[in-house]
Amino acid sequence: MKIIFEEFGGAVVYVIAGGGFLSIFCYVLSMVV
Repeated sequence: MKIIFEEFGGAVVYVIAGGGFLSIFCYVLSMVV
């Protein structure tokens, strides 16, 4: 559960930092990998 939370938190950070299509792409890519 902690790992899932950390992954989700990291995704949120990427979205806030990027705030664009690139961040969404990285998020989807991270979920696939």
